Amino acid sequence: MNGPQPAPTSSSAITTLVGKAQDSERAGRRELARRYYESALYLMSRDDDPELASSILRRIARTYIDDREFDVAFDCLEAALAVSEAIGETVGIAHAINSMAGAHLYCGNLDEAESLYGRARRVVALTQEDRLKAMIAQNLGII
Repeated sequence: MNGPQPAPTSSSAITTLVGKAQDSERAGRRELARRYYESALYLMSRDDDPELASSILRRIARTYIDDREFDVAFDCLEAALAVSEAIGETVGIAHAINSMAGAHLYCGNLDEAESLYGRARRVVALTQEDRLKAMIAQNLGII
């Protein structure tokens, strides 16, 4: 049975692309990672997991933060936040706000970072995400 193989489903293709993006990111190839993440987003449909879309947008933002391209990073984080808010995903909202705060901290905008970390702490308090709660508390301690 060496006939034609069925085309991969969009879900498996998305998973593959995200995996390649993460591998590229770990290797320090952020631009390539972004291409994979963005390709995964383009393949997503209304039936795909919106939580994953928000997560991918946050990951793209992180690559831009690492490249010190903050305007683009903030745009990605605003989009991630909007997706999480639209679906009522409290954990995703907290992650997006935490990432925004981290970017502001990285830029030296301590007042904005502190305000956003406080907002993220209020949101994450509604969840069972102890690891994220600890990360936010630690970042507030740094400030």
